[in-house]
Amino acid sequence: MGAACARLFAEHGATLTLFDMNEAALTAVAHETGGTAVAINLADGPAVNDAVNAAASAMGGLDGIVNAAGILRLKPIEEITFEEQDMLLRVNIGGVANMIRAALPHLQASGNATIVNFASYGAYRPGTGLSIYGATKAGVLAMAKSLINDIGPHVRINSICPGVIQTPMNQARIDSGHLSTERMEAINQLGRYGQPEEVAEAALFLTGPESSFMSNAVLEVSGGQLN
Repeated sequence: MGAACARLFAEHGATLTLFDMNEAALTAVAHETGGTAVAINLADGPAVNDAVNAAASAMGGLDGIVNAAGILRLKPIEEITFEEQDMLLRVNIGGVANMIRAALPHLQASGNATIVNFASYGAYRPGTGLSIYGATKAGVLAMAKSLINDIGPHVRINSICPGVIQTPMNQARIDSGHLSTERMEAINQLGRYGQPEEVAEAALFLTGPESSFMSNAVLEVSGGQLN
């Protein structure tokens, strides 16, 4: 979904700095979009702070961030390791907080900026084996609700809750039949997987003038998820 956002934003003229841990894939998307690639673990707060400051300086300012990074561990809570639990919390919540903390002075200086956070439909109904993941995504929504009081009138913050999107993170569940086509017909009104490009369109909308009176909103991009 982050790659789809990068491609769409580049098509609309955005200057991009892209962060990800997967250096090879990141470099490929940066080359495709004309962006700058920064291989980084978003759970590392000091490194994120330095990278965001460097990016803002190189781009001549910063007027928006899209927090699309996230990880998934599909296990019952009694099977998830302490290390996996810690990493879910550090990336899915901590990574968002690290990015916003580092970017906020630059966003406020721009005078008209946006933050778009990716949560998940799992924040509402996480399902079996997703208790920790669901808690992290609910935390992303709660963070935005609190931040709205702190960020001032010149920075808007909104969230997206994707449903089942056909991404590499979900592909193993799709291939295993856990998220089969028949299953999609049962759990969302449109009866299919979502595509990353459809989520990217929502992110673009939340950064543009079409959403200029929207802040602290949550958009579900879930095909009308039913359960």
